Amino acid sequence: MKRVLVMSATALLFSLSIPAFAANGNVTSEFTVAQEEVKYEEIKAEELPKLVQEGLSKSYSDFAILKSYIGNDGSYKVILSAPDQNIAVFYSVKGEFVKQEDLDV
Repeated sequence: MKRVLVMSATALLFSLSIPAFAANGNVTSEFTVAQEEVKYEEIKAEELPKLVQEGLSKSYSDFAILKSYIGNDGSYKVILSAPDQNIAVFYSVKGEFVKQEDLDV
């Protein structure tokens, strides 16, 4: 019985010291995320998925499609032009809007 009490007390002391050790910042974790650059290949605008085409016509009706691309990850990039600006619009593999970037005219 005495042995069980001693082992329980020891286990309790160790379990209490672990959070204190972690809180002191002595535990470090380091990781690096490698992100591969997407390479795009030009495609015809008609080859864009229906969801992308619908998104373009709904949100960018004042723009004309200059070029469209598919990425090696399955994403899409579309270069659009309006009289006063050019933009690049990005869509995911699923055809969901990702982002818009302004381009030099």
